[in-house]
Amino acid sequence: MISRSHIFVKTGRLALYIQFFAWIFLTLGGCGGSGNFPVASVLASGRLTLSWNDVPGAASYELYIATTPGVTTLNSYKISDVTPPITITDLEPGTTYYFMVAIFSDSGESRTSKEVAYTVTDTEGEVDFGDILAKPESEAQSQPTAGEEPTAGQQSQPQAAAAPVKKAGSEIIVCFGDSLTSGIGATSGMDYPSQLAKMLGKPVINKGIPGDTTTSALRRLDRDVLSQNPDIVLITLGGNDLKNGVSKNIAFRNLEYIVKTIQGRGAKVIIGGLKFPGKDRGYGEAYNELASETGAMLIPDIFAGIVDNLDLMSDPIHPNDAGYRIIARRFHKALVPTATAVSPERKDVTVAWDDVPNATSYNIYWSDKKGVNKKNGKKIANATNPYEMKNLIKGKKYYFIVTAVNQSGESPPSEEFSFTVGQ
Repeated sequence: MISRSHIFVKTGRLALYIQFFAWIFLTLGGCGGSGNFPVASVLASGRLTLSWNDVPGAASYELYIATTPGVTTLNSYKISDVTPPITITDLEPGTTYYFMVAIFSDSGESRTSKEVAYTVTDTEGEVDFGDILAKPESEAQSQPTAGEEPTAGQQSQPQAAAAPVKKAGSEIIVCFGDSLTSGIGATSGMDYPSQLAKMLGKPVINKGIPGDTTTSALRRLDRDVLSQNPDIVLITLGGNDLKNGVSKNIAFRNLEYIVKTIQGRGAKVIIGGLKFPGKDRGYGEAYNELASETGAMLIPDIFAGIVDNLDLMSDPIHPNDAGYRIIARRFHKALVPTATAVSPERKDVTVAWDDVPNATSYNIYWSDKKGVNKKNGKKIANATNPYEMKNLIKGKKYYFIVTAVNQSGESPPSEEFSFTVGQ
């Protein structure tokens, strides 16, 4: 039996050894099984019917299909405006497909269902999602303790390993938002992204669309932001939601999804908040809550001192060149803070773990906040054992999990471990 993890300091570096549960060994050791997904079947021609229970208030549904687990709206094939039941043909016999449904309300709010997997066989049948907003089966199952053999379903449901993002060249900055980003009211080349680019001495990508709401921005997130492979994303959204009477809950649920999705790709997010005392219906405070929940940097009121100054406005809601210059300076200050303090001392930390039989590589997910997982953690793909993490801040506490990878996919994660960088 593997001993408990332990920490020790050696030659000025911190070495941390962690333990994988026995179920990780079993997952990657060739234990098979078709899992305990909903039973369904198709003809050799690949005919499959999917159905689900209607969601109260749903205006439309979209079906997403992928051949690897971990299907999202960004990595899969989409069939728009579907109604249950829906029949799909020409699926490949012997292939496992993964399905997810997105639900849209009349107000534009969107939610996604649990994921359902199915392997094509030679007989016709159906896949029934049931209540599509119910907790996914994989989450409802309790995690096995050390020494306990996993169920067939747990053995056959590893999460797919995302391809590591490779970046080259200079830092990529994307400005994502509405008319404040696009530059309505500014003369040519004087919108805030253009002025910010001059301040930084590097290109800045303007992805602002006048009239954009959080819902419409959400629909173009992949095309206009994620496809750019950004390092930093500056967001000015929410003003049109407020003007159009969209509820705070809907607007900020969309914003939270946008921010977390961008962060999940490894990019830093800076939000330009809005405050209109007595008129913002709680939006101003919701920006603070969003920043606290996601860890994104927030400029609490990007419009402060501008909107009520006629010399800085081109019309009642849009700045002029001088007003946009102030917005650019505020984002510039957030990007290049004044160095008034001594830089913190940094240390290298070596992370090590017991090797997993049949593993070909490992992924590390880490964060400086508790509760790290594969969605919110910074990913180090194809890590070798041991792995040296460089330039961590001395005295700061870090949290991480590790997964093992082989040709069958990625294992469930280890338990979360934490350490404080010491001497």
